[in-house]
Amino acid sequence: MFRKHTKHPRHSHLSRLAATGAGLGVVLALLPAAGAAADPTPSPTPSRNWTATPIRPDGEPIQGAKSDTGKLAKSDPALLKSVSPAPVNVVVKLDYDALAAYKGDLPGLPATSPGQTGKKLDPEGSAAKKYEKHIDKIEGDFLTELAKQVPGARVGQKLRTVYGGVALRLPANKASALLKLPGVVAVQEDKPQKLLTDSSAAFIGAPTVYNRLGGSASSGKGVIVGVLDSGAWPEHPSFADPGGLPAPPRRWTARRASATSATTR
Repeated sequence: MFRKHTKHPRHSHLSRLAATGAGLGVVLALLPAAGAAADPTPSPTPSRNWTATPIRPDGEPIQGAKSDTGKLAKSDPALLKSVSPAPVNVVVKLDYDALAAYKGDLPGLPATSPGQTGKKLDPEGSAAKKYEKHIDKIEGDFLTELAKQVPGARVGQKLRTVYGGVALRLPANKASALLKLPGVVAVQEDKPQKLLTDSSAAFIGAPTVYNRLGGSASSGKGVIVGVLDSGAWPEHPSFADPGGLPAPPRRWTARRASATSATTR
């Protein structure tokens, strides 16, 4: 037999008081402590009479290079700081890849670099002709502004095949002004370098490395050799007679590599 349980009115009243007290405890816990109360002192109202000054960069803005070789090119710091009015030869790197380096990055202009085509460079091919129209635009914009900004500059060769720029002759103190012209990414001095080859092998330690690799018994195996031939210049110090050399013989013998008999002169 089940007995129906009836909640006593007093018990119900106590339960409601307990629930109300718990709720008040939660609310009080969320309120900040007296010591952490915000400063009642109001902040001064900001003035409506204020102005803003835009920040502008010093000098002329310079756009970054877009071409791969343009990103790698560096100007000669000494040349850019020169105050000499003396004429100097320079090469100006323009923001385009030369025919030998162009990888076909521009829409509608196929690659001309042998590294991409897998073929020998063809400066007269259809791909090169299309790409040269792009070069014409960059060169034209540069040369037009060059005539206005540096009228004393003399234009030399257009270096489209390997370098990607233009050769100039101008006063040295005008070289830095070239960087402000359209399409220019670097300015480099163009001056002859003397080749000093009489002691370079010992200077770089080649004999030591040569012997460690086996010497003449294994020399040349697996080596690809590139020779930079600048031509023979009789006046170069390498050909100078320091004194004490014997006079050349009146008769000498030479033999061709493929010949079987010697030629006497």
